Amino acid sequence: MILASFVAGIGLPVSRLMSLDPSEKGLLPYGVREIATEGKQRDRSLSSTVDFSLKQAITTRQFWLLCVMYASLLYAVQMVMVHLKAYALDFGIAESTAANAIGFIGGAGIGGRIVMGGLSDRIGRKAAFFVSYFLVAVMMLWLMEARQPWQFYLFSAIFGFGYGGCVPLFPAVVGDCFGEKFHGGIFGILSIASGIGGAIGPLLAGYVPDLTGNYDIAIIVGAIMLLWLWVVP
Repeated sequence: MILASFVAGIGLPVSRLMSLDPSEKGLLPYGVREIATEGKQRDRSLSSTVDFSLKQAITTRQFWLLCVMYASLLYAVQMVMVHLKAYALDFGIAESTAANAIGFIGGAGIGGRIVMGGLSDRIGRKAAFFVSYFLVAVMMLWLMEARQPWQFYLFSAIFGFGYGGCVPLFPAVVGDCFGEKFHGGIFGILSIASGIGGAIGPLLAGYVPDLTGNYDIAIIVGAIMLLWLWVVP
């Protein structure tokens, strides 16, 4: 109820003050003037930018690859968020330490959003995705060896940073690939894919220990799902 009151009392009024497009302020997007001045626009003006409709976007290979990427990420993330405490308790980690490790994931995710979002503008979305996914996948495998509190805290810090780094990249790459006009609908379908992955992860991770006695298979599957995408041509 407290959080809801903050959203209603602060979030809703502030949302009405947002400017959705630079043109509302009589401005151009960052960099457009510089591009025009340097003669590097290469016939790619704002009016010539291609905007894919949702129907057109779902016929592309890029769209479905993004769906798989998003589902794979949330498979791993939600599996960890739901089961990390139980996993740590199995190895004698104090309940408070296990709970704190989950909280650190969220804190580290803030840093990942800020750092990787800005870095992707310099090194490109694909490179930023690779770094973020690689960190998450490696930490999934690290989790199989974690037995001490410091190992769980290290896991949370790097895993959270990598996961957080992916968050700003998906809406950005949707705009890069498909334009801005139908961005909301296209990203909404991607979010459905992420929800499916996020639902499967905790369920599978719950069944695996019942069948095998440990989480290893579920963790390995999560790491493979994050890494195999980078061998796709």
